[in-house]
Amino acid sequence: MPVSLKACAALLMVITIAIAPATETLLFTCAAVLLVMTALIARPDPRLFARRLLMTLPMLLGFALFAITRPNGWTLFCGLFMKSGLCLITMLLLIQTVSNTQLIGFFRGIGIPALLLTVITLMIRYLDLLIDEAHRMRRARASRTFSREAAVDSRSIGSLIARLFLRSLDRAERVYAAMRARGGGR
Repeated sequence: MPVSLKACAALLMVITIAIAPATETLLFTCAAVLLVMTALIARPDPRLFARRLLMTLPMLLGFALFAITRPNGWTLFCGLFMKSGLCLITMLLLIQTVSNTQLIGFFRGIGIPALLLTVITLMIRYLDLLIDEAHRMRRARASRTFSREAAVDSRSIGSLIARLFLRSLDRAERVYAAMRARGGGR
């Protein structure tokens, strides 16, 4: 199936779910059935899909929890959780069935500004490096700590994130300097 058709279908699904009232359970049920059928046809990696979905679950709950304070809050909570979850599942299916280069090519074809596409491309390219650096730092931290409680201390996690940010900034400056030396980034 062409990338443009997949991306347009995903965008249409997200827009339809987003503009629907939070009480439209029939629409959400139909969308969920359609997404399950799509997943069965596309066959994404179930472990990767589940891991990504679990990573975003706190964000989904956070968005939906704001609705509890309003009148008829539990109904709104359930509706917002469904809407957010269905939109997220739609995007996860899209990014697991389309490669990054195909998606960037599609965005280029529909006229997204080149500067924005360059930023997105570099972000995707260096995200793997950032993840590898975080794994190395976590492994080094685990080898220096003796107890499991010390490894998950909030202060140590904050320190780890700060060091990761500084290392990322340093790497970005080195990449920028290398690009400038080769005539890029004018």
